[in-house]
Amino acid sequence: LDPHAVLMDDDKVGVVYDKYYRNLGTDYFKVSFFTVSADGTVSSDSDLYTRLTGTQRLHPCIVKLPDGRLNIYHYLEDVVNDLVQVQLISSTDNGATWQTVSSNVLSDPINVDSGSSGYDLDERPSAKMRVAYSGGQMLMIICARSNDTSTGSFEDGFFQYASSDNGLTFEKVEEWGRTINGTQAEIVPSTNGFEVFFNQYATSGSTTQFVRRRSLASAFIPLSTAADLDGPNVLQTGNFDPCLGSGRSFTEAEIAACVADDGQLYVIARGKLTAGSFASSACGDLRICADPSGGNSRGQSYELLGQGTSGDEAGTVGDRGGTIFFAEGGTDYPRYFGMCAAHGRIYLFHNARAGTATDDNSLWMMTLGGYQTATLGTT
Repeated sequence: LDPHAVLMDDDKVGVVYDKYYRNLGTDYFKVSFFTVSADGTVSSDSDLYTRLTGTQRLHPCIVKLPDGRLNIYHYLEDVVNDLVQVQLISSTDNGATWQTVSSNVLSDPINVDSGSSGYDLDERPSAKMRVAYSGGQMLMIICARSNDTSTGSFEDGFFQYASSDNGLTFEKVEEWGRTINGTQAEIVPSTNGFEVFFNQYATSGSTTQFVRRRSLASAFIPLSTAADLDGPNVLQTGNFDPCLGSGRSFTEAEIAACVADDGQLYVIARGKLTAGSFASSACGDLRICADPSGGNSRGQSYELLGQGTSGDEAGTVGDRGGTIFFAEGGTDYPRYFGMCAAHGRIYLFHNARAGTATDDNSLWMMTLGGYQTATLGTT
């Protein structure tokens, strides 16, 4: 589960994901890696790290540095002391070989004790880590859910870390939780520094589910102090909620973002219709929007893409542009997104389906745009 991808210097897409493996009655978590070539060829996967199962899974992410180096970060749980560190695995040859560089890149590990002072890093949708490079700095955001359910505060939030040594060490910037219901943070580098997108669930107001955007000139600026920027709110057009919350936490949320070959910034969110015959509590529809400036303009309007589908989805309950996957109100939909632009298209890696039992643990690839050359038969 939880795939993440980058375009490497050899023009292949490198994909890392969290693998659950069972052998002779023993369960393991693995960080696994594979590549996708421009012609669609998918390599066999390589296991880069293996551990016995614990309370927290590995949730890896991958980032490419300006010199082509690949850094993979993943959770490393200390089950004795109930702490989670982040381990760094690196490659300088486009993923052919890997070396463990550090097993404690965080200045302050995260408390995952089951008591009220601890956090859960494995509770969907707050089960995600993202890292990005921009202008000599690296920004890391870890999504977490507080175990404290006894107060009126929110439960889903973020741990923010920053690095100025190419990701070898990360300094804690802030722990932003309890005052916000936020999850599914995505980071896109821009000329401004870092564009951060995340879901927010509010408990008051006419619209309570959002995709937020905030811009950071430095990785060391707390995300909580940045202003909300317009743009991705277009995803909420026409009776559509881009996430779902209940009480003080999220029940469903999923977003992904990247800058494509055409220079545009794309954001995908999974949500649900709130009107019409396909209105549902199941967040099964995927919508996509684009920022023509690539995230460089703080005042840019975003555009819905995609053509929607027929019936209620197309227009009888409002503007349905932007839909690229339609679950018709059902619970059968992709989850755990990792998006990457390459080869003239957008790749969306995801777990197969949430509602098809035989596919729940498989990894699928959706391609948006582009083309491939194929030789057709004579019949």
